[in-house]
Amino acid sequence: MTQQPTTLYRHPLSGNSHRVELFLNLLGVEHELVDVDLIAGEQKTPPFLTLNPRGQVPVLIDGDN
Repeated sequence: MTQQPTTLYRHPLSGNSHRVELFLNLLGVEHELVDVDLIAGEQKTPPFLTLNPRGQVPVLIDGDN
């Protein structure tokens, strides 16, 4: 059984995103980073709103959840 990767949707200048990324690194969790363009309003698009209805970063997807 293969485990789905952990994905962090973030903005590089977000302090909250940085905290999550820091803890993932400290725990040794392999993860993929996806940058969200807040200036362009990417966090308010329907695909992103399915991840977080509040339209905020960070969003952490762990495996299939």
